[in-house]
Amino acid sequence: MAAGIQNESMVFISHANPEQNEFARWLTLQLANEGYPVWCDVTRLLGGEKFWENIQDAIAKRTSKFVFVLTHASNTKAGTLDELNCAIGVEKKREGDFIVTLKLDDLPFEDVYINIQRRNHIDFQNSWASGLAQLLKRLKEDQIPTSDSFNPKAVCTWWRSQLEFDAEQGVFQEVDEHLSNWFEVGGLPAVVYRHLVTRNGIGKIDFDTRAFRWPAVNDTALSFFSFGKAADFATSLPAELYVEDTSEVTVQSILDRRAPKGYPAHLTELLRQGWERAIERTRLRMYELSNRTKCFYFVRGLVENDRLFFERADGKRAYRDVIGHSTRMGRTRYWHYGISAKPALHPTPHYVVRGHVLFSNDALTLWKSKDKAARARRSQCKSWWNDEWRDRLLAVMAHVADEQGAIWLPMSPQLSLAIPRLPQAFESPVSYVDPDDIVKEDHDDYSLEEEEDDADLSDEESEEENSDDETDQGG
Repeated sequence: MAAGIQNESMVFISHANPEQNEFARWLTLQLANEGYPVWCDVTRLLGGEKFWENIQDAIAKRTSKFVFVLTHASNTKAGTLDELNCAIGVEKKREGDFIVTLKLDDLPFEDVYINIQRRNHIDFQNSWASGLAQLLKRLKEDQIPTSDSFNPKAVCTWWRSQLEFDAEQGVFQEVDEHLSNWFEVGGLPAVVYRHLVTRNGIGKIDFDTRAFRWPAVNDTALSFFSFGKAADFATSLPAELYVEDTSEVTVQSILDRRAPKGYPAHLTELLRQGWERAIERTRLRMYELSNRTKCFYFVRGLVENDRLFFERADGKRAYRDVIGHSTRMGRTRYWHYGISAKPALHPTPHYVVRGHVLFSNDALTLWKSKDKAARARRSQCKSWWNDEWRDRLLAVMAHVADEQGAIWLPMSPQLSLAIPRLPQAFESPVSYVDPDDIVKEDHDDYSLEEEEDDADLSDEESEEENSDDETDQGG
C-alpha cells in the first residue's frame, strides 16, 4: 500500500455533468472505500487532494487509470470527449490499458465514439454492484496502487461535510400525508364456507373450482372454500356431484392466524379471483406476467383519445395517457399502461396495486419477446417521476370504479366486496423540502390547466427494439 498520493497514482473518473453525477459520486466513494486514490469533479477533496485546474496535466501526470463512464451524454459532450481524447494520447505513450470504459446505459454499439468502439466495456447497465465487482477486479489485476488517505473514514468524513446530503437539512416538524398503493378491502363477511363434496353412486369425485361461477378454491380433493353457499354451486358442479356438508370458518380466525395453516392462502386466493373477475368485466385486455399475475392493460381506442380524466386525492381534476408512442429512425413503438393487484391480509385486508408498461408495434397486439419489452421499458420509463406512476394508477382505478367511487368484486350472489378508488394514505410526523421543487419536465400528460402537446417523443431506443416484428400476445 502506498503511503501517500504519488505521481501517476490517481484513478480519474470522467463522466457527463450533470447527467451522471449521481453515478459518478457513488462510484468514486466505492473506490475510495476500497483504498483507491480517486478523483472526480463531484467529490474533489475526498482524500485531501486539491482541485485540478489543469485537467490535461492531471490526466497525463497524475492518473494511473482513466475511467470513462460511457453514456448517451458522455458520448457526445465536448468536455468528456476532450478528456477521453487526452487519455487516448496518454495511453499511446504507456504500456498496458490506461483507459477503462464503463457502459452505463443503452447506448447502441454502432453509436459509440469511434475511438473506443472496439473496447471491452464493463457492464454497469444491468447492475451497478456487479459492474463494480468487475472494475475492482480489473484495478487489482492491473496493480493500481492504493493510498492510506482513502479509506472508509475518509468517505464518512466527506459525507458529513456535505450539507446538501445532511439528513436533517430541509426536515421540519409538520404532519405530511402520503398516498400508498394499498387499497383497503371493505365488507368482508364474518365467515367463509368450507364445502365437502360427494357424489351420487360409485365413482371418482373430480371437480375444477376454476370453472365455478363464483370464486372458489380447493381445500382438499373433496372440499373447497368460498364465500358462496352450497346452493350457489349447484350448477357449477358436475351433475353427479353435490355438496354433502358445509362448515363455517370465521374470517377473523384466519386474520388472527388461529385457523389451520393453509386457510390464509385460501382467503387470499378468493380475493385474487374476485379482483380478476371484476376487472374482466371491463374492456381491458389481460396479459399474464412472468410470475403468472394477471395484468390488465389498455389498447388503442378503448377510451377516447387513449386518455383518462380523473380527480386526484386533493380534488384537482387531471388527466393521464394510458397509451403513448415514440418514434426513432422512422419507426414507431407504442407503450400500453396496465395494472395488476396482489391481495394481502395484514395489517388489514388490502390489495397492493401496481402499474406496468407493455409494448406493441400497432397499439393493439403486444410484443412476444419479454427481453425486448424489458429493454424498452427501461428506456421509456427512465424519466417517469413518481407522480406520473401514481396518477396513472389513480386514473385507472377511477376508470373501473362506479359513480360512487367503488370497485365491486363479485364473490357470491349475496356478496360483493368493495374497494375504494383512492388508496390508503399514511401520515408522517415530519415533512421535508421536496426535491421536486427543482423544475422537472413532464413528457406526455399534464393537469387540465396546461395546454401543451402530449406526444411522447422523448425516449431513446435501439434499432433492434424497433425492428422486431413479433406480434404475439406478451410483453
